[in-house]
Amino acid sequence: MLNLNYATLARAYRRFSTLADADLFASLGWADRIGTPGYRRTDALHLSLALISCKAPLNGPLRVLDGPLRGGRPDAAANRLAFWLRHHQGEPERLAGEQGADVASDALATRRGIAAFMQRTGPGGGQIVLLDGRNASAVCARAQTCHPYEIHLWPLA
Repeated sequence: MLNLNYATLARAYRRFSTLADADLFASLGWADRIGTPGYRRTDALHLSLALISCKAPLNGPLRVLDGPLRGGRPDAAANRLAFWLRHHQGEPERLAGEQGADVASDALATRRGIAAFMQRTGPGGGQIVLLDGRNASAVCARAQTCHPYEIHLWPLA
């Protein structure tokens, strides 16, 4: 099991999520891959880069070619990253996703951790995000567009 700390993971997540596309891709050695299939800017990519920054042994299908994370293996697919987390962080708390954004938002309102909104469309489906204790309403409203059947939560201290 990984020893993830919310503050450390959140700092790394923000570092990647606030970069402009061109800057993010250039920092990973992917400047020439913007728009290439498989190289998409997703919440899963931001989270996997943050996990790699925290020394998590991620083994995604992408490879960082440059910068401090060189050699890291991020994943831009939410369902696949959630599967990896189950094996390395343990079983998540499970919430029904089909009850709607309001119910999910209430259940996650003050929680901090990694939330995966699981979808049945394969490894890239769904959405995976970092909850900060204040963003549950916005996150749940956005996640409803992928019609999640279940929400997995890995709480972080």
